[in-house]
Amino acid sequence: MDAPRVLVAEDFVDVRSLYAEWLRDAGFEVIEAEDGLEAVARARELRPRALIMDLSMPKLDGWQAIRQIRELTLEPRPYVLAVSAHVGAYSRADAYEAGADDVVAKPIGPDVVCAIVRAALGVSAAPPALRR
Repeated sequence: MDAPRVLVAEDFVDVRSLYAEWLRDAGFEVIEAEDGLEAVARARELRPRALIMDLSMPKLDGWQAIRQIRELTLEPRPYVLAVSAHVGAYSRADAYEAGADDVVAKPIGPDVVCAIVRAALGVSAAPPALRR
């Protein structure tokens, strides 16, 4: 069985790399995007099963990127976890309205991100050889 593909869209390279490393260690195939425009293009091309989407990004913010990805009507419909350091009631509601499945506030550890994605996709923990 192929590893589920996860797109990590985050403009801060250190955060993006950390999430990607942990997700790979958890057994996922990971693709990365540094802004919202790249996230939409990569989602269209590579059809991930899940997206970790930062809401505050350059070129195209996460809210608009989520809307555009939802307009692609990808099948199966990817799970979208929106993350932001600025999650107030307004931005949380907007993220859900844009099509996010869940919204969490930063900082959020990569282990928690992995657990959320595993649960959302119904994937068990990584095999022992892949664990840290």
